[in-house]
Amino acid sequence: MTTEQVPLFTLNTSRGFMSWLSSVGGSLAFTTYQRGKIFLLGSKPNGTLSVSERSFPRCMGLAVSPDARSLYLATQVQIYRFDNLFDPGTLEDNADALFAPHQTWITADIDIHDMGLGVDGHPVFANTLFNCLATTAEGHSFRPVWQPPFIKRIAPEDCCHLNGLALENGQPRYVTCVSQSDVVDGWRDRRIGGGVVIDVTSGEVIASGLSMPHSPRIWDGKLWLLNSGTGEFGWIEGGKFHPLTFCPGYARGLTFAGHYAVI
Repeated sequence: MTTEQVPLFTLNTSRGFMSWLSSVGGSLAFTTYQRGKIFLLGSKPNGTLSVSERSFPRCMGLAVSPDARSLYLATQVQIYRFDNLFDPGTLEDNADALFAPHQTWITADIDIHDMGLGVDGHPVFANTLFNCLATTAEGHSFRPVWQPPFIKRIAPEDCCHLNGLALENGQPRYVTCVSQSDVVDGWRDRRIGGGVVIDVTSGEVIASGLSMPHSPRIWDGKLWLLNSGTGEFGWIEGGKFHPLTFCPGYARGLTFAGHYAVI
């Protein structure tokens, strides 16, 4: 009988990463659902890298409260809220924050992708399995708050692979879908050129012809996103996608720190 060995993982940074992280004056949190982990990267007082990681099944969507005191994490069947137990200015064991779980919502396996916080402080998320935007609800797995006009019913069918969400002042503003399909798994045959960006307020498609778009974000007056199928990062203007740069690999997850895009 043999014992299966769990392969080790390593985390490597480029030479300029620590100086960049120090220059923006923050920490970096990101998830990887293939490995089922959330990572938090920061700087130790001596300038070296601080790495914290924990395992959660199929963790994807991640949101931060406006005061950065709470983290919200979407996993396979639930959403966690982690609160910082440290008072501002506290430094203990080279850390200035300690996030502990204080609340959770059971959503069941609905394939949550992007997530943000609404004006009421509750999570708003891309409910990819049910082709809609949703929020948490007492006594239910979720409460739908919006669906694309071409989706005729709320059902666990993953027709269009609605995955990305951009909020503006706490209100859902834009979403990305891999296609405009209304049949079960219909997006899978339209991954090349079927992607769209939809204005939530009007229901109109403001850009089309994309390849598996993800992670729409409003920053500095522009709508940015990842055109993941082509490996490009760019912005939407005049109904078209304008690529800024090529990112090797399949990019998902986007935020901004000053003049930097973090992908």
